[in-house]
Amino acid sequence: MSENILRRAVAEGFGTGALVLGAFGGGHLAGKLGATPAEGAIVGTLAVAATLVAVLHAIGGLTGGHVNPAVTVSCFVDRSLDRLEALAYIAAQLVGAVGGALVANALWEQAAMTAGSGSVTGLQCVAEVMAAGGLVALIHGSAKGGNGGRLPFVVPAFVVAASFAAPFGFANPAVTVAKALAGGGPGPAALVGLLVCEVAAAAVAVKVVGWLYTPVATPAEETATAVTAAPAQASIDAPSDGIRVLTTPSVARTFELAHGALTDGAAHVLHDVAERLVRSTDLVVKHRDGRLLVLLDSADATATASFERRINDHVTVALMAAGEANVGIRLVPVDGIPAVA
Repeated sequence: MSENILRRAVAEGFGTGALVLGAFGGGHLAGKLGATPAEGAIVGTLAVAATLVAVLHAIGGLTGGHVNPAVTVSCFVDRSLDRLEALAYIAAQLVGAVGGALVANALWEQAAMTAGSGSVTGLQCVAEVMAAGGLVALIHGSAKGGNGGRLPFVVPAFVVAASFAAPFGFANPAVTVAKALAGGGPGPAALVGLLVCEVAAAAVAVKVVGWLYTPVATPAEETATAVTAAPAQASIDAPSDGIRVLTTPSVARTFELAHGALTDGAAHVLHDVAERLVRSTDLVVKHRDGRLLVLLDSADATATASFERRINDHVTVALMAAGEANVGIRLVPVDGIPAVA
């Protein structure tokens, strides 16, 4: 595991731990005050919302501020995280969640480990699907709609609104696990059911949002896409030694990351995000005249649109965390720079 992934995973672990500490602490405070269940729910909701605002501002620019395995799974499904990154995030989130629960129990002088034994009903499973799926849809919809920089406020607002509107599920597998191990929450069978509901809802939600935000091509664009996506015409070379070699032209292409005016700090953020998003078969290089160029190993319309969407999502959050103004990124084909086969 690279140091970069390790640092981001550690940040996710601490962020998730802080979130669970706030959730458990709010619950313990409500108990000490002798609050009714409704009053306790309000105290817990406000504690979680306030913690989310702080945590998302603190680590959002570094990791995207997932603090939730369901969100991480959705990013893996959306291909903005690779498998190693996703596994590192999820492991750190689970460890951080349990650690946050233990710290909260210790601070409030409660039993450290209180294993859950509760069951869940069909309606509670439905609530969990709505909570996790709604949260993931909100996050990806906001990012794809150009409002990713507002997520540190949008996500807590969703938590508060959903808590007041209906019986609210955990919406977070890490919180669910912490509750089962140290908060007297769901028993083993119920825990598995809730986790399946949360992860499945997240995967479905991100696919639905992706479909909703799929751009509708004009007739001209459809024609261009059809030409680009058509199988390359193979040619047969016949060297002098009589051995025939079948070759296919490369579909790789170089693009410039076009954007508005950038400060030096924003340019550094953009370069860092671009380097993290490319695959091992792609290449990012800063051209000598200051342009940031990306060589994509597959230059069809689907691949370029996917990369453009992902880099805009990540750049929005990173620039917000760095205190820089957001810019829109476009992939502009660069002529005269040969593709690498």
